[in-house]
Amino acid sequence: MTKRIIFLIITVGLCFLTACQEDDMYDKDLFYRTLSDHVQEVCITNPESNFAYIDSLEDNNVITPEIGDYFRANTHYVLNNLRAVEYYNKRALNGNELYNEWRRAYYVASRNLANNLNWKGDYEGSLEYATRAYEKTIDDTAFVAKLNAPGLLLQIALCQKSLGNNTESYKNFERSYQQDCNMVMNDTSFNTHYYFFQNTLAVVARMDSLTSKSMVELWICRSEDAAAQLFNAGQLHPLGVVDQDLLERAIAQLNVSKARIQMLLGQTDEAEKNYQKFLESTYANSIAGI
Repeated sequence: MTKRIIFLIITVGLCFLTACQEDDMYDKDLFYRTLSDHVQEVCITNPESNFAYIDSLEDNNVITPEIGDYFRANTHYVLNNLRAVEYYNKRALNGNELYNEWRRAYYVASRNLANNLNWKGDYEGSLEYATRAYEKTIDDTAFVAKLNAPGLLLQIALCQKSLGNNTESYKNFERSYQQDCNMVMNDTSFNTHYYFFQNTLAVVARMDSLTSKSMVELWICRSEDAAAQLFNAGQLHPLGVVDQDLLERAIAQLNVSKARIQMLLGQTDEAEKNYQKFLESTYANSIAGI
């Protein structure tokens, strides 16, 4: 067992002790979130080495195989290996083990997989995973369910739009946005604002030359507003390595998405300015950004 694994087990063990509830039940979400931060920090600095790290966690029974596959999917995303992302997310979501062990990972994996399938044109598959997870959030009173519900509903709306069901699609776009607005009104955390921003950005990223100018302007405005709120949340709360990386990536993604849709609409000057801002970002030179 490596020194890193020994240190990690001690660290998360302490988290277990500090997260005990009055009924002596451990807070699994805090345990796995702390663990996830360690994994993501390794992934940011040296993603290729992360696989051996995850294997070690699984071999030493620190995590279940499903959580291991969830971590592997996230690492492959950083490396831009989208087929592997899909493969490991599907493995992680096979059965109910991930939901029972760590709901946060279940909802995030479902949302990410639905998003990947949507991008590759598998709208039926995307709709299946997004709907299954969204239906769980309806009766799930946990905060993490409410946090992920808007993003899952957004994936449903994107699939409906691609399948030609525009009426239901636009209704669900608005329902998703209002759910997000309610979340950020009641929670000022960086994580909640990051989810809000990513959801508005997903709509902008899917727009094309057939999208009305008013719709483009509305969602760009919403995404810019969400980005500003995200930046403010970052100012209010001290950010670790992982969150700082997410903030820089978010701004870069917004600039390149704006440049793409502005180019499609013939707004070349604005597009060039935003694309230049993207190129100046650290994210533009990363594996995912390229």
